[in-house]
Amino acid sequence: MRKFHLSFEKYWKKKDVEVGKHAIIGTACVCNPGVFIGEGATIGSMSLITKDLEPWWVYFGVPAKKQIPRNKEEMMQIVKDFKNSLK
Repeated sequence: MRKFHLSFEKYWKKKDVEVGKHAIIGTACVCNPGVFIGEGATIGSMSLITKDLEPWWVYFGVPAKKQIPRNKEEMMQIVKDFKNSLK
């Protein structure tokens, strides 16, 4: 689990954003402090993350909303195949 520390002392208390394994975060996304991005979640570019995101879903929009489910087994097979192709 990776943790990123965001500091907005004037406006909010310091809180970590937690990002699960295999999560994909698009360009120019904004995350509110203290949110949890679940394992395998995918966030579209320029989305606003205001609350915790469930694992293995695609989210996008302002604010980001759950849109499309992702199949964990299929995604893990793609990762495995990619790693094998590098050998």
